[in-house]
Amino acid sequence: MVELYSIPIVNQMSLLSGYDMLLAIVAAIIVSFILFLLRKPWEYFKKLCKWLLIKIKQLIQFIKLVRLLWKISTEAHDSEKMIDFVPCYKCSYPVIKAPDSTSPPCIEFEFAIINRSIFDFKIEKISMNIHDNDDYSVDKRNVPLDIDLPHQQVIKNSHIFSLNPKFIDKLKSLKEKCESQWIILEDVKIYLKNEKSPIFCGQRFNLRIHHLDYHL
Repeated sequence: MVELYSIPIVNQMSLLSGYDMLLAIVAAIIVSFILFLLRKPWEYFKKLCKWLLIKIKQLIQFIKLVRLLWKISTEAHDSEKMIDFVPCYKCSYPVIKAPDSTSPPCIEFEFAIINRSIFDFKIEKISMNIHDNDDYSVDKRNVPLDIDLPHQQVIKNSHIFSLNPKFIDKLKSLKEKCESQWIILEDVKIYLKNEKSPIFCGQRFNLRIHHLDYHL
């Protein structure tokens, strides 16, 4: 009868300790895993690139958000309003003109609404009151807008106000004297969609109309 230990390979295996056997098994598993990956290396590379691209985009969005929040916090520290109204935004003066020879003169001026927040709004209307420097009322009305106000954006718009006959006569008199006229814009209120209370209540705006702009 042949003893098992008399076989050379069995004799060599018997010399291995338990620790050496464990290392051999782990090495075999690692080699098998590497060989498995090498069967389809391009597919795994594409998956890795796709995953990295997603993470890079998320990182870019996070950096933009951090910068935006920092900007908003800085503006809030400077006591700037979240929603602001600016009459005659990047233009000179309001313009008084007559559309045609039969229509009464009117006043047209541009304005801008600034959204410094990180939220999007929808404006429903603006109410305002215009009078001259003698506290004579020129016009008062609600201006329906129904416009979108995206975050961190400036929306420019314009509106035409009618003029009462007494104010028109005053403008004609000032034009003959080559004098300018001041009008005062007060009680500006901006209302959001489905909101009863205004999100903006403006202060007093003094608007100068040059006599050359009296297209009467």
